[in-house]
Amino acid sequence: MLVGIGTIGMLTSALTNFFVKDNPDEQIKLDKLQDELSSQRILLEKQSKKIEELHKMIQDLIEKT
Repeated sequence: MLVGIGTIGMLTSALTNFFVKDNPDEQIKLDKLQDELSSQRILLEKQSKKIEELHKMIQDLIEKT
């Protein structure tokens, strides 16, 4: 009985490893996408700051007139 339980446990473990196995090519693609996303986020933050500066400049010009 114990041998049967052990065998089923090993079979289940082997099947789990087969289906959960990491694919290195997909991981490389994910890493590249994360890098691109980080770059886009940095660019977006810079653009947002620039927009805020321009908005302040416009408000200052409106107040002066």
